[in-house]
Amino acid sequence: MLREVEMIKSGKKLKDYIAEDIRFKLVINGKSFTFRISPTLKEEFVIGYCFGEGLIENLEDFKEIKIEKDVAKVKINIKKRKLFKINSDLVVSYKEIIESMERLKNESEAWRKTGGVHISAIVSGEEFILVEDINRHACIDKLLGIALKRSLKFSNSYVVCSGRLSEGRVKKIIMAGVPIIASMAAPLFSGIECAKKYGLTLAGFVRNGKINIYSCPERIRNEV
Repeated sequence: MLREVEMIKSGKKLKDYIAEDIRFKLVINGKSFTFRISPTLKEEFVIGYCFGEGLIENLEDFKEIKIEKDVAKVKINIKKRKLFKINSDLVVSYKEIIESMERLKNESEAWRKTGGVHISAIVSGEEFILVEDINRHACIDKLLGIALKRSLKFSNSYVVCSGRLSEGRVKKIIMAGVPIIASMAAPLFSGIECAKKYGLTLAGFVRNGKINIYSCPERIRNEV
């Protein structure tokens, strides 16, 4: 995921770490899609993308997954799931969100070394699953793919991440049934409106011990 390159800085030749990216082709029931992603967790990306887009309901909907180098060919029983109102009793504290965000930053090696990737983690009980990817949407896709393979209970989980919270990213979280997403970055208006419509708790600017909550604030307790 990291490549070492040479650079010139202040007249001196130095080594630097750069995030690697690939052109990845995904063929779903004969229809092709192309993405620019990091070269890791390809199967998890395929699974998470199909799940987050509502094309499958569970792993049993995959009839075949074949991945050769940077091309994946899958056959699925397409479900065409629709977005639904989130139903979850999960409540967490400000402290939990802030601590999870700090852990995400501290454990993200590529993010710290390059500044060229997005990061995300899903927290479910004692589970803390972290993903780094150059594509902020793929970062969520891979996270959902891992969580689905591990049979995590999405309604009892929350996601912390980097990157703007657009409608596209928010829809993936809602499709999975995750009740809370918090980013260190800003939300977009489309993301907030989508979160309100489907009952997702959306928080942004999680940094320096502070949180801005834009929808369904009752799931985050005001205590530190």
